[in-house]
Amino acid sequence: MKNILLCLILMSCCSNKSGNGQFGGSFPLTYYTSQTLTEILDLEKCKGIRIYPVIDKGGNPSTMIVGIDASGAELPFTLDRSGPYQMYTGLQDVKPTSTGLNKNQAKERCAAYTQLRDGFVVDFSDDIIKSMLGNIPDGGIVFSYLAEQSGNFEAQAYKVSNDRLEGMGAKKRGEPCPTACGVESNYLCFPGR
Repeated sequence: MKNILLCLILMSCCSNKSGNGQFGGSFPLTYYTSQTLTEILDLEKCKGIRIYPVIDKGGNPSTMIVGIDASGAELPFTLDRSGPYQMYTGLQDVKPTSTGLNKNQAKERCAAYTQLRDGFVVDFSDDIIKSMLGNIPDGGIVFSYLAEQSGNFEAQAYKVSNDRLEGMGAKKRGEPCPTACGVESNYLCFPGR
């Protein structure tokens, strides 16, 4: 088996409801393929991607993405027939994997996060995501939690090279809520609720 060098864990702190600022010491980097992101962005009316911090069924922090329209409403498409929300599940042979969640499953994953920590969501415009993807057929975007700006993620393009995932280009910060929130009904899990 090839030796695969991957950096999977970003050591950072997150805000939590007990106030100690720790999220088990780390929040993982989460990767989504250009194929997954492009399928979402190619949806009729899609103007961006929303990312939620979640807790998976195993109790691990992760992220979940969904397409949004110009008003910020989440789009009810299905990428793999299991639901419109795509939750990062890890890497398999240097390939990011995600699983589709329906609305109820997605709410459960958000609730698992917000029971322990203050919730937030982050939006990235289609222009930002498309410009980062460029012509990277064998890559995608990695999202990382910003420790110095609690409640935000930044995105960076990555490519697969020599059995490794390598970051490429500038990192871009998203538009976080709470800070730049839209209409509450546009969110699966509205921060503070």
